[in-house]
Amino acid sequence: VAMTFDGISPDLFANIFLGDLVDITDPGGSKADEQVTARLDKWAQLGTSGGGISNVVVKDSGGSTTYAVDTDYVLDTRAGLIKAVSTGAITDGEILSVSYDYAALSGSKIIGATQPLVNVAILFSGKNVFDGSPADVRIFKASLRPASAVDFLSEEPQELQFDGKMITPAGKSWPFELS
Repeated sequence: VAMTFDGISPDLFANIFLGDLVDITDPGGSKADEQVTARLDKWAQLGTSGGGISNVVVKDSGGSTTYAVDTDYVLDTRAGLIKAVSTGAITDGEILSVSYDYAALSGSKIIGATQPLVNVAILFSGKNVFDGSPADVRIFKASLRPASAVDFLSEEPQELQFDGKMITPAGKSWPFELS
């Protein structure tokens, strides 16, 4: 069996990555004096769960020097990233003390590559394009795998493709029905 989807739901997206869709909640809060090793002109991830950061203060490890945003370092506040810039006063390998607030986060995320295959029952319910009569296909069980890559940089809508095998369940001698 082979299928192509052009409407993507979170569950379908999790399936293309052979993963699980899990709920996430983080009430937000503050972190004080998180230790980060500076690598000039390279991003470092702060210890947030991804809800965004604000009110960032960056100091040397002793707390005696406060560094300036957009002069000594830059931020990606949405992703919770910090980058020491080579034109600033921070040295490569320096331990920084970073304090910040992080936003509340709720929703879901995909934890990828947790399943070897996607096992599903499939019902295609539609109409016969020749005479307009109802047409249903029931596949009792199918073991599917992704058949296409996902291009995260594409500016076009993605199509997700799966292919696999139909499995005849116990008590039946056929894997699908067409009515």
